[in-house]
Amino acid sequence: MAKEIIHRLEIAGDSRQLSDGEDRLRRKLKLHCLGLASLERTIAQLRSRILYLREGDANTSFFHQQARYRKNKNFISKLHEDGQILVSQEEKQEAVLNFYENLLGTAEDREYTINLDALGIQQHDLSSLDSPFTEEEVWTTVRDLPLDKAPGPDGFTGRFYVSCWGCIKGDVLAALAAIQSGHVTRFRLLNTAFITLLPKQLDATQVKDFRPISLIHSVAKLVTKIMANRLAPLLPSLVPANQSAFVRGRNIHDNFLFVQQMVKSLQRKKEAHILLKLGISKAFDSVSWAFLLETLQHLGFGPRWRSILCLILSTASTRVLLNGEPGDYIHHRRGLHQGDPLSPMLFILVMEVLNSLIRHAANIQLLQPLAVQPGTHRASFYANDAVLFLRPSAGDLQVVKEILDFFGHSSGLRTNLTKSSVSPICCSPEDLALTAETLSCEIKDFPVKYLGLPLCLRKPSKEIFLSLVDKVADKLPGWKAK
Repeated sequence: MAKEIIHRLEIAGDSRQLSDGEDRLRRKLKLHCLGLASLERTIAQLRSRILYLREGDANTSFFHQQARYRKNKNFISKLHEDGQILVSQEEKQEAVLNFYENLLGTAEDREYTINLDALGIQQHDLSSLDSPFTEEEVWTTVRDLPLDKAPGPDGFTGRFYVSCWGCIKGDVLAALAAIQSGHVTRFRLLNTAFITLLPKQLDATQVKDFRPISLIHSVAKLVTKIMANRLAPLLPSLVPANQSAFVRGRNIHDNFLFVQQMVKSLQRKKEAHILLKLGISKAFDSVSWAFLLETLQHLGFGPRWRSILCLILSTASTRVLLNGEPGDYIHHRRGLHQGDPLSPMLFILVMEVLNSLIRHAANIQLLQPLAVQPGTHRASFYANDAVLFLRPSAGDLQVVKEILDFFGHSSGLRTNLTKSSVSPICCSPEDLALTAETLSCEIKDFPVKYLGLPLCLRKPSKEIFLSLVDKVADKLPGWKAK
C-alpha cells in the first residue's frame, strides 16, 4: 500500500508541483519502506544463519534456499501430550505454555536451607562490584557485543548499538544509572525474552524434546553483560580448581584430565571405588532465587550488586515462539535466564555449595578417604556435569544420597538418580548390588563418556586421541567448503 501511494505521488509530481503535505507524506513513506526493507533483510539473514555471507551476497538464491530449509526444519507440525496428538496452533501453544509455566513460572517452597557458615566457605571483599558504571566500561561492553546475532523482543542487535552509539549514548547511560540506583518502576518492559524451540532429534514430538534458545531484550542483556565482565576476574578466587566452567584461565580439559588421572590412580590401588556421574534435572531453570541470594551474601557480594540482581530476576518474563508466533507471558519465579551472560557464573557459584558439602563431609569423616594422596579433590564440576568418587560402602552411599537430597531441597537443583550412572573401579558383584540398591543408578562399565570424551581404565591416551581425530575430521568438510 505504501509503495503504491509513493508511486502515485511521484507520477503526480511529474505533471504538477506537490503540496508541502504531499511532499512530507512521500518522504515519510519512503523512509518507512527503507526501514522495513532493511528489517526484512536482517530477519532473512538471521534466519539463514550463513554467517560468512557478506551483505552484497545476501540476495542470492543459495541464501534464500538456506533460509527456507532452516524454517522448514524447525517448524513444529505436531506435539504429543498425554497420549493425544496436537496439531492446531492453539493446542500446541497451550501445551508449550503449560510446560514452561510449570518450569519457570512456579516457585517451590523450601523446607530448609544450608548453614553456609558451618561449611567453612570463605568470604571475600567484593565491594568493587558496587561501584557506578562508567562510560568507558559501558562502551567497552557495547563494542564487544556480537554484531549480527539473533535479537531479542526489541529487535536491536549489537550492530545497532555500535553504529548508533553517538546518538543513543546519553539515553543508555541514564538508563543504566537509574537501574543501578534502584529508581526503576517499569524495568519489566525492558526485561523480556523470547524462547525459540529447536529440535534435539529428528523425531521430536514432545515439548521436552526441543532445546529452548533464549533471546533476551538488549537492555537487560547489556546490564548483565557489564555485571559479568566485572565478576569474571574475581571468579578464580571464588571457585576452586576442580570447577573450571566459565572461569577465566581454566579449560574444559582440566576437568577431564583430572577425572581420567583419578580413575587410573584408583585402578592401580586395586581397591573398590565407584565413579558417580550426576544428572541434575533442568539445572539453570530450577535455581532457587532465595538460595542464590543467600549464597551471594555469604560470599561477600555487596547490597547494590545484589539489588540489581534482584531487579533482573524479579522482573524477568518470557514468551515462547511457536512457529514464529509468540505465546502468553510467563513471569519468572525461579531459575536463571539461559543466554544471559551472567547466568553461567551465578550457576557455578550455586554449585560450589554442593562442592563444599561434599568436601565438608569428607573432612568430618562422614565419607571414607579415597585410596589416593590425602587432600585430593574427590569431585569434578563442569557447570551441571558433575562427577564424584567414593567408596561403595553402605555408609558412604547413604551420606552422598542425603547430601544430594538436602542440596536439592535447599537450592532447587535436584539430582535425578535414575538419570545418573555409576561406573565401578575394582568392585565386586556385592559392591555393585549394594550401590544399585541404595542409589537406584544405572551401572555403566568403562569406557564412559565425560565432557564428550571417553574415560578409560587402560590406555586412555589412544582413545582420547582417536576421539579428537574424529571430531576434527567431522569439521574438515565445512572448513574446506569455506
